[in-house]
Amino acid sequence: MIWLQSGVSFVLWICYGIRMRGRESQLRTAIERIPRASRVGRSALWLIGGAVLLLAGLIGLGAAGAIQRGALTGWGWAAVTLLGLLFVHCQVVGAGLMVSLARPGTSEGSEQSRL
Repeated sequence: MIWLQSGVSFVLWICYGIRMRGRESQLRTAIERIPRASRVGRSALWLIGGAVLLLAGLIGLGAAGAIQRGALTGWGWAAVTLLGLLFVHCQVVGAGLMVSLARPGTSEGSEQSRL
């Protein structure tokens, strides 16, 4: 049963990632408003912080008894799915911030990138 639950959650995570890709221009606009110097730290925070939240949440759910008799409980399944969605969101935003650092001529770094 846990494999079926995991599979359904996985499909939701993939669909959310695809949906976020469709909103790429909105994310890019929001990122370009952030000063280039602070994007470095923020990208690491989003990427690493998302992974830490996911792992800490999963450990907490395991300790709280979210898995019983080889399957996730109802609340455990909902919590795992939400944790995964949060993780996907953090990774997409963090990756967007990281990619924006590689593009020349964005935000305050435009003058520096011309040097």
